[in-house]
Amino acid sequence: MDSLQKRLNDLTGDFNDAYLAISGEKLEQELAVLNALMEAPDFWNDTNKAQDISKKHAKLDSRLNPWLSIKAAISELTEFLALKDDAMVTDLGEQLDTIEKDFESIKSQLKFAGPYDDRDALVTISAGAGGTDAQDWAGMLERMYLRYAEKNKLKTKIIDRSAGDEAGLKSVSFEVSGS
Repeated sequence: MDSLQKRLNDLTGDFNDAYLAISGEKLEQELAVLNALMEAPDFWNDTNKAQDISKKHAKLDSRLNPWLSIKAAISELTEFLALKDDAMVTDLGEQLDTIEKDFESIKSQLKFAGPYDDRDALVTISAGAGGTDAQDWAGMLERMYLRYAEKNKLKTKIIDRSAGDEAGLKSVSFEVSGS
């Protein structure tokens, strides 16, 4: 039971640090404000504004929900451990394992806590003066980035593309959008 308590304490500390890093409390307040706006009776009077608010709400909700879910699971597990029931040790250990895995999977969001990290990206690849080999390499880079975006369910839109003389690309610019 003590080892579970120590693991939970460590997880709670790590989670609180991460939640602070993403400004979780501030995001919760923003979500509450958006919810209040969406519940107003005259919300759909201005459809453009309503659509913008709905998009912001959906984006913020999808970003914050995994964190809130883990926060609630940690709180629930803390309460169960306080009961000090030895018959529940196995189940609580499994729950803690699941929470730790979930936390590890969303920790990557910590890399994207800057003010502009939720914006779309413009990617430009240029072969430069390297000849056919550089053009071939630029083509490989384009395929790699586009496959990565596709795998991670990001939208891409080619803005400008200039094919190489023999192989690959002279240059390409594309937009990557998504969360």
